[in-house]
Amino acid sequence: MKTTRHSNSIARTWLVLFLSMVMGGAAWADNECFPVQGKFKSQTLPPDECTSPVAFCTRGVLTGGLRGDYDFVAQQFIPANELTVPLANFYTGFSYVSTRRGELYLTDTGALDLAEGRISALLTTTGGTGSFERATGYLYVFGASDPETNTNTGRYRGEICIPAH
Repeated sequence: MKTTRHSNSIARTWLVLFLSMVMGGAAWADNECFPVQGKFKSQTLPPDECTSPVAFCTRGVLTGGLRGDYDFVAQQFIPANELTVPLANFYTGFSYVSTRRGELYLTDTGALDLAEGRISALLTTTGGTGSFERATGYLYVFGASDPETNTNTGRYRGEICIPAH
């Protein structure tokens, strides 16, 4: 009986320590995280205004929880090679969002179906300037691309974390 009480006491101690670490993790990380969501609209830039190695850039505006101008610079397009979606491509690139509080840097990875004009992406925050220095987080982006008007529209949702001051 004495062994059982001792074992239960040790188990409770470890449980308290574990819960303290999990529940207090946000304080230890010293970040403030904010959910963001909103809309985007962009225009595809002419190749002579684009620094992309694959000649694809966009410039636009974000509204909602993250407001500002943004630029996207594609780094590569990779055909999906799927017969049921023959014009689908995966892509990578970099996005830059300019706000009143600073600039936010993101790595952009996604898929674009040229036949249907659908866009879906995960943008991972890699830092920034001003309030966004050492920022982390993510944005999920989905929308549509219209090749006739060279416009892209859609929505974003995610979380941006900035170091607490």
